[in-house]
Amino acid sequence: MKAILAIYDITQNSLRTRIIKILKQEGFKRIQKSVFINEYSCNNALEIIASKIDQCLKSFAKDSISESVIIFPINPESLMQSITLGMPAQESNKPSKVYVF
Repeated sequence: MKAILAIYDITQNSLRTRIIKILKQEGFKRIQKSVFINEYSCNNALEIIASKIDQCLKSFAKDSISESVIIFPINPESLMQSITLGMPAQESNKPSKVYVF
């Protein structure tokens, strides 16, 4: 099983909200305020999510000149060697979960 890491730098609230919604609909889990991760098994998963995010960015193109999303595959070995320092981001007051792939 491989993973996709998605990182964004988006200042426009409505665009950021839409990107977060796309990521969550695709099964991504937030691991930092602007970083999401998701497992995948199909060969074209990276292209599928890239297409959806690109379409969203283009729909906001006139208002979002400096907005960006970077997505890239992560191999299982790298995930197993990751180290978390400090407290992970939380979306609510519930205790955070640690996702290990």
